[in-house]
Amino acid sequence: MTFIGGALDITTSRPLASLPRIDCLVRERADSPRYYQNPALRPHRQVAIQITLSGHGMAWPSSGGAVLLPPGSALCFVTGRKQLHYGFPPQGGEVWDFVYANLAGSTARAIVDDLTARHGHRIDLGRKHPLIKALLTRLPAQARRHQRWTASESAGLAWDMLEALIQAAEHTDDDPELLDHAMRLLIRDLSTPPDIATVAAAIGCSREHLTRRFRSEIGRTPAAWQREQRLRHAGTLLRSGTSVTDTARRTGFATTSHFIQAFKKSHGTTPATYARQA
Repeated sequence: MTFIGGALDITTSRPLASLPRIDCLVRERADSPRYYQNPALRPHRQVAIQITLSGHGMAWPSSGGAVLLPPGSALCFVTGRKQLHYGFPPQGGEVWDFVYANLAGSTARAIVDDLTARHGHRIDLGRKHPLIKALLTRLPAQARRHQRWTASESAGLAWDMLEALIQAAEHTDDDPELLDHAMRLLIRDLSTPPDIATVAAAIGCSREHLTRRFRSEIGRTPAAWQREQRLRHAGTLLRSGTSVTDTARRTGFATTSHFIQAFKKSHGTTPATYARQA
């Protein structure tokens, strides 16, 4: 079920085909997993920029996995393509409150295509980004209205949105502490290792972006790096006399047999043999 919190339909006077423009600006609230959208079914190719105000949404990219959409995050995509699905989280939660804009124009589509190819569909603006206030102040309260804007007025707000996304993405790329923070969270409790999406959300980036940073700077995915640390710690425990069963439990493996297989693949020998040799 979706509750409309204000909508603005915009007609741009004498628009230029290449110039970005805004066709609509809407605030919505969703509170049920029945709210599920497939943008590929929409007939027109437009840019959609959807910013979470409170609660959480979720997106499922066609590449696989799930992307959490916490407050301050922007979901960006082009409609009419099989890029992703999005909606209210299946596990439920508080009401998902968000504002979205549809942008038209070939330049807007090209920018968002480049942006999402490099950074993923989620870009983190932050809860207090001035763009959010700028969008909300233009919306009518609990009503749907139509306005006619000039080409320059429509392009001005569209450019503000695109520029904010580009700057936020570049800031995340330049953050030297992002990987250090992620690594600390990935190994904070090896007995119950967190999943990559949870860690990415905690440090304010998408799972795809975190994976790209790891591949670029570490040469491995976050999951592969985390698994290496678990197996390295397992070797330390075995050398100290910890049993194979306890070592498996303390390094987050669901079963002892799974741990033995993973350890043998990593170290070239079974945990029991490794412990005896140590």
